[in-house]
Amino acid sequence: MWKAMLECHHKQFITISLAYHVKTSTSVQQGEHHRQAAMHLCNEMDCFSSTFRIWVTAQKSYVHALNEWLQKCILQPPQERRRRKRKTSFPPRQAVSPPIFILCRDWLDMMESLPTDELCKSIKDVMQLLRDSFEHQADQTKLRREPHSRSESQECVMLENNEQESSGGVALVEGLQSKLTVVLDCLTKFSEASLKRHEQLKLNYEEAHDKYKTVEPSAHPV
Repeated sequence: MWKAMLECHHKQFITISLAYHVKTSTSVQQGEHHRQAAMHLCNEMDCFSSTFRIWVTAQKSYVHALNEWLQKCILQPPQERRRRKRKTSFPPRQAVSPPIFILCRDWLDMMESLPTDELCKSIKDVMQLLRDSFEHQADQTKLRREPHSRSESQECVMLENNEQESSGGVALVEGLQSKLTVVLDCLTKFSEASLKRHEQLKLNYEEAHDKYKTVEPSAHPV
């Protein structure tokens, strides 16, 4: 799965990077269609961010619960059972442990090491840019609809804004392209890190499985 995700996000990153470097003199339209498209993008990014966080949290909770359950399978020495307040960390890395313990331990470590925060921050930056744009457009619309209540200074601001509307639209698009480039770069790095860690996780499990089979049954810790 992560190999396909990596290829997909890498292609998206290349596409948005090329689009970012394309210069155009064509003015950017700031009409209702543009506003609706921007709102749709903001909603989709919000949904993606929320779903992504829920997915990461669910995986961490699941693996943590497995680890907690496996702890109950350990036969503690009598002196350890008497000391309830002292928690035993299992499996020790130097011990020959059942493969399932190695798998769950390394899986949880893997989830903690993924660049999750960087990706979430990049998505948040895109949403903030879009929301700032919505607020600016709303302010401009309000001023246009209330000509009788505008002061002289507001009239000057309106004239300046009308003159700079086209260039402002281009700046918004360039800013959006820039931040989307960061998002797709973070997605690519997250997919790449996930792919590498899952491959390492599989390798560690196979090594633990082979090593565990060579140990005498009486030496098994559980």
